Amino acid sequence: MLQPIPLVLLFLFLLASPALAGFEEGKNAYDRKDWAGAITELRPLAEAGDDRAMIIIANMYNDGLGVSQNPAEALSLYKRAAEKNNTEAMVAIAALYTSGEGVEQSLNAAAQWFLRAGSLGDQTGAFFYATILFRGNKSAADDLKPDPYNSYKWFRIAAKEKQYPKYSQAAGELARRVAEKFLAAEDAAKADREAALWKPIDASSLGPAPADPATVRPE
Repeated sequence: MLQPIPLVLLFLFLLASPALAGFEEGKNAYDRKDWAGAITELRPLAEAGDDRAMIIIANMYNDGLGVSQNPAEALSLYKRAAEKNNTEAMVAIAALYTSGEGVEQSLNAAAQWFLRAGSLGDQTGAFFYATILFRGNKSAADDLKPDPYNSYKWFRIAAKEKQYPKYSQAAGELARRVAEKFLAAEDAAKADREAALWKPIDASSLGPAPADPATVRPE
C-alpha cells in the first residue's frame, strides 16, 4: 500500500512546481522570440527574486526585445541578480561598463565585475579580466596600467576551466604569448604555480559589490 505523502512535502512541492514551470515556459517563449509570453511568465518570477528570470528580462531591456530598450533598467536587473551571486549577471554588468552602452563607460568597473565572476570560477569572467589586465587603459575615466604578470596568471586560470572549450584554447594561447614577450622565465613559473593552486572562492568571501564607476579601482 502506498504511503501518504506528508503534508509538508506536498506543500513544498506545490510551491516549487509553478515557479519551475513558469521559468521553463518563459525561457522557451524567449527562445522562440515570443516576447509577450516571456514577459508574462518571467516578470512575476523576477519580482519574486528569481535571478534567472531577472537576467532574461534584463537581456530583453538591453536589446529592446518586446520592451523599450533601456540599458539602465537592464543594469538594475543584472545587479539584483548579481546580489544572488549569479556570475552570468556579473559578466553582463562588466560588459555594459566595457561598452559604455547606456551607462558611464568604465574599464575599472568592468575589471572589478569580471574579477568578481572569475573569483567564483566563471571562465568568461576570468578570461576578460585577464584581457583587461593585459591591455590596460589610459583615459580621463580610467588609469589602468598593463599588468602582464597577473594577466598571464588569469589567462592560465581561464585556460584550465572547462566551461567553454574555445575560451580554454584561446586563454592558453594568449598566456603563451604574454609569457614569451613580457615575462621572465622565473616569473612565468611562479605565476604557473599560483594558477595551478588557485581555486574558486566561496561566495561568502566575495565582500561588498564593486563601487560605482566614479570610485571603483581594480584590485
